[in-house]
Amino acid sequence: MKYGKAWLLAVGLCLSASTLYAMDRDGDLIGDESDNCATVFNLDQQDHDGDGIGDACEDLDGDGVGLPEDNCPGVSNPDQRDTDGDGQGDACQAPPNHDQDGDGAIDSVDNCPAVANASQLDSNLDGKGDACDEDDDGDGVPDASDPAPLDSSVP
Repeated sequence: MKYGKAWLLAVGLCLSASTLYAMDRDGDLIGDESDNCATVFNLDQQDHDGDGIGDACEDLDGDGVGLPEDNCPGVSNPDQRDTDGDGQGDACQAPPNHDQDGDGAIDSVDNCPAVANASQLDSNLDGKGDACDEDDDGDGVPDASDPAPLDSSVP
């Protein structure tokens, strides 16, 4: 049986393409033999624990869910719950009634969530508490150099 040159060329290209695919299944241009995670695209080849398995293929937090599916890779959360649907697991987010500065105002309504300011004073009503606001009277002059930081009529 004789085959034409075009047919042989087509078969050769198919064989070359299938060999290339087998050598780099994830398409990251790192051959499977050298790739520490041959089925997941990972150019950086990071392997934080040095076990020879790339971080992109490992379950870094031991919850039974590996990357890239783990929605909270640094914290064990086997249920992968994501109540607000933002793609980040609930285990990696602050609880809804969290008060990081301990001033009694929960972060969701605190006008200065990282600095304690129990009074929630906001002299210029800009939504930013005076404890965090660099211009409390809103006159454009920073409080540090404003002779009257709470009076916008004084330049």
